[in-house]
Amino acid sequence: MEIMISHIQNTFNYGSAMMAINLIYYLNKKFNGDVNFHVDTRTKEDLENLIKSTGLDNIKVNKILPDKSKLIKAKKDVNLDLNWIGAYCDGIINNYDCFMVLGGDDLSEYYSKEHVVYELFKINRIASKIPVFLIGQTIGPFTEWRKEYAADMLEPCHIFTRDNLTYDYLTRELGISNVIKSSDLAFLDLPNQNEYDIQALLKKFNLNKDEYVTLVPSGLVKCYTNNYNNYIDNWIGIIEYLINKKGFKVVLLPHVLRPEHSDDRVVIEDIMRRIGSKYPKELIYIYDILLPLGARLVLGNGLFSISGRMHGAVSTFQMEKPSISLSYSVKYKGVIGGGLDCEDLIVEASNDEKWVDGKVMTETISKIDYLINNYDDILLKIKDNLGKCKDEVIDMIDQIYKEIGE
Repeated sequence: MEIMISHIQNTFNYGSAMMAINLIYYLNKKFNGDVNFHVDTRTKEDLENLIKSTGLDNIKVNKILPDKSKLIKAKKDVNLDLNWIGAYCDGIINNYDCFMVLGGDDLSEYYSKEHVVYELFKINRIASKIPVFLIGQTIGPFTEWRKEYAADMLEPCHIFTRDNLTYDYLTRELGISNVIKSSDLAFLDLPNQNEYDIQALLKKFNLNKDEYVTLVPSGLVKCYTNNYNNYIDNWIGIIEYLINKKGFKVVLLPHVLRPEHSDDRVVIEDIMRRIGSKYPKELIYIYDILLPLGARLVLGNGLFSISGRMHGAVSTFQMEKPSISLSYSVKYKGVIGGGLDCEDLIVEASNDEKWVDGKVMTETISKIDYLINNYDDILLKIKDNLGKCKDEVIDMIDQIYKEIGE
């Protein structure tokens, strides 16, 4: 069985990497290793990260690669070149038994309306010839003519959503038939999660279990606000409240390290410059490049996290600890609010006004106090709902295997 998996170019986005790692690892178990996975990783490092994280040697780079010598300069992106898309689709159809598109929320208008149109066209063309699976997806919303277009393009695919909101949107508003509700792949244990030397990891960063709070300030500033200084001010206010008022040690952990324009380290380093040497022992910046499992274990061994990256929150919840999410899209409400029944831990933070006069900081501080005052009850709720999410992902893996492996 030759399986092509797309939308996992960047393993330095720990969230995307976790989904890819779990999809490959758990599907490989179903196939007893009698399968080859082909991925669209960008660099040799990305491929090595997948191999290290899964422990598998049957992961290869996709054979069908962009011919950049034929790139239309006006487009600047080979994925928007219709001539290349045709050749790419034919290559996928002729070389692989099935095609998988990994979630998150790439099939939405949050990042580029133009790009999603071409991506949907590509998916539809491949689905006309071989099975196409859209896995762990938050899809849409779409506007104007793109709504009907998306419904037509997605109809031939096997779609597994990661939340009820997407399921309802696809089935009720778009009228798509082949949709199954599931959960985010990152809710499953990562390979070797229970064998990792956690004490050595924590000792490296001078941390003790349950004695710190992890913050993940997102590098996707434009998804929140156009005022960069307000963004930094709010995060600093949250940090100082945790240290000065609550007495916590605070860890700043980047969760996305590439590409440069959304690198969390850029924001974190600006925060550190502004704070200076004010908190030499209380504030720790983990600048090391970790494997996704290492990032998860840092997040999950503190008291709680506050995250501008959804999978930073998901990893914290996966280890049965709470996370406060700073949301910029519907995916937070679907995966965390709906899937885990933790909408009470979400701060809606996606417009300029929310960041003026410390409004996000103030709302986050309110959530911190609420979380601390209700900590044990929230832990019990997370544990109950996490089991349901894990079961849904396992069922999804089983159904995919039944479609292509039996």
